Amino acid sequence: MVFNKLKKRTINETADELGFGTKYADDSSRIINKDGTFNINKIGSTYHLYHDLIQMSWRRFFILIFLFYLGLNIFFAFLYLGIGAENIAEAKTDSFLGKFSAAFFLSAQTLSTVGFGFYRPIGNGANLLASFEALFGLLCFALATGLLYGRFSKPEGGIIFSKNALITPFKSGFPSLQFRIANGHDNSLIELEAKIIFTILENHDGIVKRGFYRLNLESNEIYFLSMNWTLVHNINEESPMFGISKDELIEKKAEILVLIKSFNESFSQVVHSRTSYSATEFLWGQKFVLPYTFDEKMKTIFDLKRLSETTPI
Repeated sequence: MVFNKLKKRTINETADELGFGTKYADDSSRIINKDGTFNINKIGSTYHLYHDLIQMSWRRFFILIFLFYLGLNIFFAFLYLGIGAENIAEAKTDSFLGKFSAAFFLSAQTLSTVGFGFYRPIGNGANLLASFEALFGLLCFALATGLLYGRFSKPEGGIIFSKNALITPFKSGFPSLQFRIANGHDNSLIELEAKIIFTILENHDGIVKRGFYRLNLESNEIYFLSMNWTLVHNINEESPMFGISKDELIEKKAEILVLIKSFNESFSQVVHSRTSYSATEFLWGQKFVLPYTFDEKMKTIFDLKRLSETTPI
């Protein structure tokens, strides 16, 4: 009875405050992906190129920079050919490939402002185009430098999460939900705070909706994250997870949404990390293995590779 009342109050009063709708579509996927991104495609939103260039992976970023540089030189090479290959010194060839090669390398030297080498412009038209390209090159490299600085200076939480969440016995005698986090970087994270939301499909008068519930933790904040932090939710009579079986959690597509807030000392900024655990990623009857050992000088050796390691109870 307590559980049913809690579900009704939570849906009506807090679902909008959490930022998630209660509507459900058949075969809908998880709300938050493992990497912390929201599993939502927005239509009609304003596209910000700078945001995309800052957030994309390094591999994609450098590929994009290379393709832009290559395409820009090809564009200016055709402009030089349009003026005339005879306006490029040392472009003494009758083949189109030879003329294009001379124009391309002239463009590359001009765009990068390294100065003219073997090829150089001749005449007012070619020199005017080279002057414009040099100015454009300065602006492009200034933009690329700013993007590189923005990417390097972007504050990151650096939090890594255990692969699975555990449903395991706890000292209170009740089962508990547990997962672990650690700092994957060498910097210091302080004043960490955790917020956990449990969501599950529910039938309300024949209408299937998602219910959202905030989960209480044994400790929702710590001052330092020097090694790992095991977050524990006690599944007692007051828990919205109480009395729900493993099969029900999977059938009703239960999901745990995790938000970690911390202060990054390297950047002197508050940073956030997100992830989620679907019901299929819960492990039952397991416990985490200690991820650290001690050397001969009794110094703690913390192995991040063992953060997700478990053993049967």
